[in-house]
This record gives sequence, C-alpha cells and structure tokens, in this order.
Amino acid sequence: MSIHYFFGLAAAPFTRAHQKIIQDILDEDQMNVVYVAITDHDYKEISMPWALRRKIVEANLAEQVEQGRVKILKQTERTYKFLSSLHDWMDYVVVGEDEWRDLKAGKWHYSAELLNGWRWKVIQRPESSVSSTKVRELLKAGASYEDLKDYITEKTYSLLQ
Repeated sequence: MSIHYFFGLAAAPFTRAHQKIIQDILDEDQMNVVYVAITDHDYKEISMPWALRRKIVEANLAEQVEQGRVKILKQTERTYKFLSSLHDWMDYVVVGEDEWRDLKAGKWHYSAELLNGWRWKVIQRPESSVSSTKVRELLKAGASYEDLKDYITEKTYSLLQ
C-alpha cells in the first residue's frame, strides 16, 4: 500500500536540498509517493513564474514523475485550505526543520489546525545546503553555475538562463 507524502514549496528555485528530501522519502519505501505542491500565490517574493518553476521541478525529477512516484500539484491556496481538500488520502506532510519551528511558533496561517490535522515528517536541512532565498540572491548577482553547483543542478541553472 502506498504512503502519500505532501511536500509544498515555492521552488524558487528548486534546490538540491529539495531534491534530496524527495529522494530520501522515495528511498525509504518503493511504495512511497510524493506530491510536490508548487505554490502559485505571492506570499513571498517570487520572481519566477509558476510554469517555469514547474518545468524546473519536472526536469529534475523526470524519472520519478515518469514512474508515478512523484506527482506535481499546483497549490492554489494557503497550505491549510489546500491540504483540507486532500485530507482523506494524504498520509504525511513533509516540512524542513526551519519551517517546522515557524509552524510550531504559530507563524503559519492556521498553525494550530495544521499541527492537529495531519501527521508530519520533519526533515533536517543538510549542513551544506543554503536557502532558496540565498540562491536567488546569488543568481541575481550573476553567479555562474560553477558558483552554484553545490546548491542547484545544471538543469535548473540552464532553465533559469
């Protein structure tokens, strides 16, 4: 029986850390399925159109998408409302430890409802990773792929050029 994981993100841009989280979940069990929900709202400064962010995620996870182990969703509402529509079949919500701290501190919309309504899988950020914000700053400053190769794939870099 498949276990369904919800992983919401802006993917602005999609980083190696995001990819590792997804792959680690898939590696835990051959039946696991990850639903990657890319937000389409502007709750954060996102300078990349949703279609481009989706294209980048698909390019980096092509094999897993083809196998049906990763499904890409367009998250059109805040996390609580969006998850509520998936409630009957979503087993876990995946979140990084930084977002987990914010959620527990009540910094998310509907924090209490989220914490009480779903099971959570909290992932530690690899020490070598940086935030998407930092990657956006480096890209904006004109960083080369060589400067960014530890944080994003060549596929991501080429799609952003």
